[in-house]
Parts: sequence; structure tokens; C-alpha cells
Amino acid sequence: MTREAPTRHDAPGFLIDVHMHHIGTPHLQLLPLFPERQQQILRQSPVQKGTHPGDRQHLQIPKLPGHHLRMFERRHRAVLGITIKKNLHLPADLPLRRHLPPRQEHLAQIPTRVQKESEWLLPKNGQGDPLANVRHAGRLGVIRRTHKTNLLRLFLAGLPAPSNPKLRTVTDQEIIAQWQARDAPLLPVLHAIHDRDGYLSDDAIRAVSKGLAIPLAELFGTVTFYHHFARSKPGQSAPRVCTGNVCCLNGGLEILEALKSEGATPMPCSGRCDDMVPVLRGDQVLVGPTADTLQHRPTPLPAPNPGGLEECVFRHIRAPRRNTLPGYRATGGYAGLERALSSSPADLVALITDSKLAGRGGAGFPTGLKWNAVAEAGGDPKSIVCNADEGEPGCFKDRAIMDYDPHALLEGMLLAAYATGATRGFIYLRYEYPETAKSLQTAIDEATTAGFLGENILGLSGFHFTLRIIRGAGAYICGEEGSLLNSMEGKHPFPRNRPPFPVTHGFEDLPTVVNNVETLATASHIARKGPEWYRGLGLGEHIGTKIISLSGDIQRPGNYEVPFGFSLQTLLHDWAGGPRPGRTIQAVTMAGLSGGFLAGEDLQVTLDDPCIRSKGSFLGAGGIMVFDDSRDMVRVAHEAMAFFAHESCGKCFPCRIGTQRLTERLNGIGPKEFPAWQEEVNDIGSVMKATSACGLGMAAPLVTESLLRYFPDAIERHLSSPQ
Repeated sequence: MTREAPTRHDAPGFLIDVHMHHIGTPHLQLLPLFPERQQQILRQSPVQKGTHPGDRQHLQIPKLPGHHLRMFERRHRAVLGITIKKNLHLPADLPLRRHLPPRQEHLAQIPTRVQKESEWLLPKNGQGDPLANVRHAGRLGVIRRTHKTNLLRLFLAGLPAPSNPKLRTVTDQEIIAQWQARDAPLLPVLHAIHDRDGYLSDDAIRAVSKGLAIPLAELFGTVTFYHHFARSKPGQSAPRVCTGNVCCLNGGLEILEALKSEGATPMPCSGRCDDMVPVLRGDQVLVGPTADTLQHRPTPLPAPNPGGLEECVFRHIRAPRRNTLPGYRATGGYAGLERALSSSPADLVALITDSKLAGRGGAGFPTGLKWNAVAEAGGDPKSIVCNADEGEPGCFKDRAIMDYDPHALLEGMLLAAYATGATRGFIYLRYEYPETAKSLQTAIDEATTAGFLGENILGLSGFHFTLRIIRGAGAYICGEEGSLLNSMEGKHPFPRNRPPFPVTHGFEDLPTVVNNVETLATASHIARKGPEWYRGLGLGEHIGTKIISLSGDIQRPGNYEVPFGFSLQTLLHDWAGGPRPGRTIQAVTMAGLSGGFLAGEDLQVTLDDPCIRSKGSFLGAGGIMVFDDSRDMVRVAHEAMAFFAHESCGKCFPCRIGTQRLTERLNGIGPKEFPAWQEEVNDIGSVMKATSACGLGMAAPLVTESLLRYFPDAIERHLSSPQ
């Protein structure tokens, strides 16, 4: 669906975005076409607003001569942010045209008070000239409600509409001009054009190449590397069905087949393993076990801790309205930041170091050490980058944090900024989380309005920090920090050679902190409760907690926050209800897929890296997929290796070729005798682990290694069966 704006270049007025969030709070923005003229516009004819009983606000639209207005593609970008607490008041006699999905257009007369979509008044028929009735009091109003989003867009213009007003599409050049002078412009530009057209045409790619001075061949290679940038119709509107390692065994393939007539295509694990099967339609995620039961549901809220243990990240996540600024503040939110600002940045670094917090994205690097390295590094501006790509199959913890506790993430980023002297922040969010992008933007707007983001934060002179969301486009490798930084910079998302490391040569080759969502959210609690408290949450000599994303053949999948050193058996059977009736647990994965399998006696491990590494695996980001005794483990291994082969970036040949060869061996291609098969698979794996450029190629062989360790008989049966 194209974005529309009047062709008249002298139409005065404002573009108004009214966001109907899932929490029921509209958010209103005034967006003049030219940001550089914002202050001039306000000086000439300021927007009037006043507070009324019940926190309602009146909005008077002034007539502003000589300004062409259009709809910005980044629909959550606030130029002037005015939050309507409860009800939106507009003139009662203002007629509007309401755009619904195709063949469902009606005229709408706006009531004096609009609280939610259901209160719009629709006539029983839509006959007659739809534009004839919207010409009233010298205004033209257009409301759009798309089938893909819960965003209401309202355009008000102050001149009489012509008899047959023509609407035009926002041009590529206008989109490029909006972003080209800003940091990390490529992905926002591509997303804007992709949202406008539903796909990226050759002409659009040429325009972006010229506008951003990126060689055409390089840009084409970058665009086609991402999974979700469509290159032809039906493009973005066609359903994309998760056929990840859990969903493919629980209806994903059947849903894909049922939706083929609509142009459905498969997508790798999309981070909804706790509520299967996800289908992405435009900017909305639908879930259901079959094609005819698909519906929109919010992210599952983590259940109360089954063992009654004290939590860190999930400590207040279930509190009412925790995802709003008032709800967050009511449970101690931003108190840690306020406390940190009363001391020095060095004191904050020392506090995080003393807590012994380590990265929760998989690498486990000490957070305090990373923050200190950036603080001591030369070069400005420094950056804080939140890695919210969460592409590891079987991991969905970050989505829950961002949907239900977004301000905890923001507070963690602010703490990192204060500790290091960073002035700009970015949340690199995976494409498959469109609703999460809205939740995060709402939180950013709230924090900005309240003075937690921007200049001289909380009155502290010189503490400036801005924050933006950069939406990815579908690439597992972008979870690797070097690939993520290259993606942000508009380069092909290959991993970077190290050294140098991001702490000195990160975004734009300047000092950069790259932390995971869980890490940053944890830091916000440590700043408030103290390092001793956090260290005491672990069992025995272990420190802190870890969120485990549990999915697959288990009765109660979901996110569980456990202390390090916690029993896997207790998690599986006592907390999550064990396998489905009549079944037993055959194997589980560790670190999503990257840690391979654990089975047999090794299921008695505790959830901490020393114990799990002693079994030839690792905990990583904390994704655990369960497979019961009905599953063919060779097939499961094949699907895992096929994922790695599909997601290999191709930079280094050991990974690029090795994952393909291991996929073939699991598919019956290669030696038919078990000893020869085992020798060849082990040889390929050894080369990959020794010479691959990043963790993907190093971790993928753990799948075949663990398959050989636990299921040699299944491999022999597979090799001897007819192919």
C-alpha cells in the first residue's frame, strides 16, 4: 500500500500520526515535511495544547502557509511528540475518509471524542462520491487504517480540496533525503521503500545507490543477502511461515503448504517458539497450529517463577503496566540511573565490574571490562549498540523483555552511556519483531518526553544521549557483533576480523559497546539493588541468573529465569511439566542450536557453563529445544545443519562449504558405511572449528559431533535405509 500525500505544494497544515498501541494509549505526532524548518514553523504559528480533566488534551490545528506536507515513512519518528493520555479531541464537524482493507472503504464522521477504533461512526453504505463529503470547512481529511498495522494516520490540510484531488506516492529521492545525513541511513531507507511498495524494485535500488553513494553491485549484493527484502510482488504482503527446527515438527510445513496459493514462503526460526506457529503478514505476526486458526496474540508473558526463587530480569516484569513509564517508575524504574548520576562514571563501571555480570548473548564477556575499555578508548562520538537481533533458533527471551519491560533495556543503555561517555545509542532489532518495534518506540518517546533521553539528562549538564531503533532485515549472521555493525553501516554484513575489537573500532570505527538485551536489562537492576545482591542470586559458587527459553516437546514452553547452577532436570520436569503424556525426553539442544545436543546421562547437568562445557556443549544465549522419543534425531540434526548452511554468510570457505557438506552427509549423500561416514564428518568438523571466521562455523559441527556421541545407532540405520 502506497503512502499518499496531496500534490499541492502550498497545502498548509500538519501530518498527524495517531498510534493506537496495544496498551490502549494513543500517541500523536505532528510531522512537518522539512525538519529543519520545525522551529520556524512553531515560531510562526505555535500548536496550542491544553490539559483538561482526565488528562485529556485539546489540539488546535493552525493554518501554516506555504508548506507541503507528506507522510514520513518512519511512522514512529517523533518530530513533535504529544502524548494523548486518554482521549483525542478534534473538531466534531471534521469529516474524514477512513481507508480499510481493499473493498472495505466507507465514509466516517469523526465524533467529538475518539478513544478507540470501535468508536468510529460508519454509515451503513458507502455509496456516492467518497470525496464529495469530505470537503468541509476548507479542510481535507484522510484516515488510513491498514490491515497490517494498528496505526491510524490522519492528514489535515488547510486549503480547500480541488474537485478531483490527485494523490501521489512519496518518491525515492524524498525518502533518501530524509535519511542520508543521519547515522546508519541504509536500512531505514530500504525499509521505507519496502514498506511503501511492498518490494524493492531495480529502479529503487538504483536510486538508493546513487543517493547514498553505494556502488550498485555492492548494494545489490547487500539487499539480496537479507531474507525479508522482497524483490517482486506480492512481496511484503505475502505470508512468511516459520519452518524452524521446532515449528517444522509442529505444523509449520502444513501451514506453508496451505498458504502456497497466497504466495507463502518459508522463513527460519522467528523467535516465537513458545507460541507456535508464527506467520508474518506485512507488519503483523499471526500464530496458530493450522492455517485456519491463525490469529494475532501478544507475546506470552513469563509465568511466575515456579520455584518461588528470587529473580533479576523478571523481578517486576509481571507488574501492571510495567511496559509504560508510569508503571516502570512505580516499581523502582530509573532509580538505578538516578543513583548512578550522583556518582562518577568510574564508580558505575566499578559497580558493574564488582557484580561480575557477563554478557548474556552467548559470548559471556565481562560487562564491566567492556564498559571500561570503551570509557578509556579515544575517539568520539562513542556509541551503545543493543544487539536485539535474537536470531538463534529456540531463543525468544529478548522479545519478552522488550515487549513487557522496555524501559529496563533503555535504563541499561543509559547506564552504559553514562559509564562510557557515549552520546548515541542504537537498538538493532530483528525484522521478525514488528510489534516489538512499536513497543520500543513508545518507550523511547516516553523517556524522551520525561527527560531520560536527549540533552542534559535529568538536569546533569553534559550528559547527552539519543536513541534510535535500526530494524534488521533477516540474517542470522547479524547476531554476530561485527556483522551487526557492518549491517548498521550499510555494508555487506560479513563478520569483521578481530583485532581490532568494537571497544576501540566499532560503529564507524569508533569506540562502541555492543551488549545483548538481557545484559543491559540486568545492569539496570544491579544499579538499583547493588552488586552483592546480584552475586547472591546464583547457587553455590555461581553468580547471578540466566533466562532460559524452553520450547519443543514440553508441556509448558516459555521463558524461565533460573539461578546459575540450577538443575536441568528440575527445569524440564518440575517447572515445565515434563514431556507430553506417554513420551520421554530423548534429547535437548543447548545454546539454541549452536551447542548441539545433550542426551542420556548428560541430561543430569546443571545450567552453568563449566558443567555444560564438560559435556562438549555450552549454554550460550540460553535457548533449549526439547525432542521426545517420537523424533528422528538424524532428521532433527539435518534440519539444524541445513539452517546453518542457509545462514552461512559465505565469507570463509570452511563454513560455507563445510555446512553444505555436513548437510549432504545427513541427507544420505556420501559414504554409506558408518566408519567412513564418521571419519569424513569428523574431518570436516575439525577443519571448520579450526579455521572458520566466526562462531557459526565453529559451532555448527557440534550438531554432528553430539549426534555421533549419543545416536550412532540412528546414524547407522539412516545410512542403511533406502534413500
